Amino acid sequence: MGWAMAIPQRTYSFRAPPDLGARIAAALAELRAAPGSGVGPLTDAVTPTFELHIHRALAGQPELILDQSAFIRAAVEGLTGAVESAAAEASDEQEYQAWVADDEDGEATRRAALEREARRWANP
Repeated sequence: MGWAMAIPQRTYSFRAPPDLGARIAAALAELRAAPGSGVGPLTDAVTPTFELHIHRALAGQPELILDQSAFIRAAVEGLTGAVESAAAEASDEQEYQAWVADDEDGEATRRAALEREARRWANP
């Protein structure tokens, strides 16, 4: 049995977008569903995204270091967004791998690349 340190708890309150609660619940579900309970590839993808969010938030809003509620909100939104981003990237990667497996001669890959570039040049 490990040592537990008694830490006084405090309730923080802050204004948040209406969908933040649902986003937090979805992010927690993604972490729970990840192999190793969130430790591994998903966590490896979340960490740098979260760090980048915090750095950007602090650079763009230096007052965050003066306001605990604002800082907690930025941290919660950053972590939630990082999990969402990592989960979306993992899903996209799985779809891509399945698509590549079906594209034995590479024709679909070439066609998709040409179509993507044609759209890019048509809509600069």
